[in-house]
Amino acid sequence: MIKNRYFKSTLGVPSEVIIAQTLDASNAAGAVAGTSATSVNAVTIAASPTVGDTLIFNIDGYVYTYTVGAAETTAALAATAIDAVLNANTQGFTAAHTGTTTASFTLTAPVGTAFNGKTVVVTEGGNTFSAITAGNFSTTGTNPVVAFQNNYKSFIATAAAGALAAYWEDTKAAVTFGTTTNPANAGRKYFYAWKQGDGTVKRSTSIEIPVARKTAVPYYVGQADIYTLTLTGTISAGQTLIVRLLDTTATIIPFPSWDFSVISTGTAATDIAAIRDKINAETVDKVFTASASSNVLTVTFTDKQRTFKLLSNIEVTFVAPTDATIQTIARTQKQKSEIGTFADIKELENYFLVQQGIPLYTGSGNINPAEMGLPASNVVAATTWGVLIIKSTRTERGEVRNFQGLVYVIVAVPQASLATLAGL
Repeated sequence: MIKNRYFKSTLGVPSEVIIAQTLDASNAAGAVAGTSATSVNAVTIAASPTVGDTLIFNIDGYVYTYTVGAAETTAALAATAIDAVLNANTQGFTAAHTGTTTASFTLTAPVGTAFNGKTVVVTEGGNTFSAITAGNFSTTGTNPVVAFQNNYKSFIATAAAGALAAYWEDTKAAVTFGTTTNPANAGRKYFYAWKQGDGTVKRSTSIEIPVARKTAVPYYVGQADIYTLTLTGTISAGQTLIVRLLDTTATIIPFPSWDFSVISTGTAATDIAAIRDKINAETVDKVFTASASSNVLTVTFTDKQRTFKLLSNIEVTFVAPTDATIQTIARTQKQKSEIGTFADIKELENYFLVQQGIPLYTGSGNINPAEMGLPASNVVAATTWGVLIIKSTRTERGEVRNFQGLVYVIVAVPQASLATLAGL
């Protein structure tokens, strides 16, 4: 007997991927329509600007250069010309100044452009400009929250490309903050709706309450290993101090290593400084730096994708046959790779596309992905991403009986929106 003879699966893949640039958070606790991110940059301009002097705004890697022209004979004319240069930007912000000799340039980014926390650096060339202060885009606003779509129909009609929202299955009304874990809603279902970059609206599987298994995986910046070696007690002149750095990520045994040694002077601080200098002088596959403070050696590794270990020993000699030195090794920072990078989320998107039957390879005789109707990507390189993973179930209707299967809904949104999304 074939038990599943009459069962036709519709699941396909037990996971769904959603990538959204912005979150409709008006259904969050106390949320309001998004506010613009701003940056205020003060520049003192000479009363009579000098032709050829420059003022450079570097806004998160985008450079805007103003050069004083022959027509800018006053500070007021120069300030107006600086506005024009800034307003020719392709990032979407607007610029306006107040004052003349001491001009404050306010850069305003529209809601939804994720400018919060972007770095602004202002530099000058020549004598026209001085007393420059740069203010990064505000991190206190609700940018990049977008306008509220209070029902699914409204979302389809008016939401911007890249937007994400959550709606109840039964009423199609927006999910209110905190209600997906409310016992009163047990048995109800909700779903996520999002617009792809080309404006096509998609929706997730309906997710049944309770969702106590919902967990947020926050973005964090990667960090590499840091070790300290502390020498206490007595080290005798003539003994050999050896420090070995191991790359424990490697798949070969013995692990690749770097060995450094010095003949002790009898003074721990001097020996530690000598080891530090040898480590810093290394040139082969150097992925570490060293510093010394008295009897403590600190080795900071620079590769966030690899794990390392520090070992040390002191060899005795005929001159110094005993060793009273205590060596204490501590791992003061553990390696962890970045989560939420552009590469992470792009790979997540590619995984989903493959599951939908879209080939992501090209070559002689192969179909180009664009020919398969490849949807516009929502993955923006400049975005710091957060990831929410929701574990739920989905019922599939068979001809004999229904089948219950697990499904994972994986949602990637800008990190600034993650807490709101997790709190629904």
